Amino acid sequence: MENIAARIEQAIQLLECGKYAEVIKQLTPINQDVPDNDEVVVLLAEALAETKRSEQAIELLQRRSQHADVAPDVIFALADELFAVDNVKSALEYYSQLLNIADCAAEAWVRIGMVQIAQNDLNEAESSFLNSLKCEPANPSALNSLGSLAMERQLNCVAKDWFQQAVTVDDEDPEAWGNLAELYYDEDDLDQAQHCAEKSIACDDMYAPAWLTLGYIALDQDDEARVRECFNKFLDLEDGVGAEDIVLEVKAVLAALKD
Repeated sequence: MENIAARIEQAIQLLECGKYAEVIKQLTPINQDVPDNDEVVVLLAEALAETKRSEQAIELLQRRSQHADVAPDVIFALADELFAVDNVKSALEYYSQLLNIADCAAEAWVRIGMVQIAQNDLNEAESSFLNSLKCEPANPSALNSLGSLAMERQLNCVAKDWFQQAVTVDDEDPEAWGNLAELYYDEDDLDQAQHCAEKSIACDDMYAPAWLTLGYIALDQDDEARVRECFNKFLDLEDGVGAEDIVLEVKAVLAALKD
């Protein structure tokens, strides 16, 4: 078991480095020998999904999900993968299973809300996020989700309040700090925007949106060197999914600075 634990830890490190093929090579034989190790199943499924093998990932997770002793993490991972391939109905069914487990209900409501946002059902999504807070009043995921939903509705004061609650719960929440930075930037409060963006990257220097905000702040301050630094960092981190227009805009700014 110690050897398996060590190999799982190594696989986690490889996943963080994006070495998905190595994770698959390492965990596949372990999964064959110990198919009921749920941590191995989840990590292997993640690596398979990252290498465009979503069908294999879903099959692996579904096979394990049929056992009575399956861990909730497997159900979450399965629902997430189904949602990622637009099988919304099945994703909701699995998320709903988790509502009956006390320790999982708060996060399950958040995931259900995310699905409802994708379906453009914002009122139902808000209800789901609020249900999450009923289960766990200080749930950072729900607080951030309610803040993001308020931003979507252009209710910036409401959004700011939710994000402030999130950082009160967890002062090292890069998402909440990053969103606060964006809100303050939109209000032309560059000092507060910079403070919040820097707090965000201090928590997680891989959080792309905070680098984007810092780049815009630098642009407003005519600090070209800092613009290049922040925007290039943003482009290195941003995968482009759902952010194509922003990526094009950032690239255009960087190209203009070269002229």
